[in-house]
Amino acid sequence: LAKQYKLAGGNIRNIIVNSAYLAATNGGMVQMHHLMHSTMRELQKMGRVVRKPDKQFVSVKG
Repeated sequence: LAKQYKLAGGNIRNIIVNSAYLAATNGGMVQMHHLMHSTMRELQKMGRVVRKPDKQFVSVKG
């Protein structure tokens, strides 16, 4: 995650915790779709917008 999305350790921790929560609410194990969903949410909180077709992001904070 850190290499692909240029995230700090705290952001990665947020993604992991959120992914675990999502998996727990579904009664299962953490899967890639949980990680991707949580990553997209974390990027949005950071002011980045993800373009769905290629999963790239751009900064919206000047």
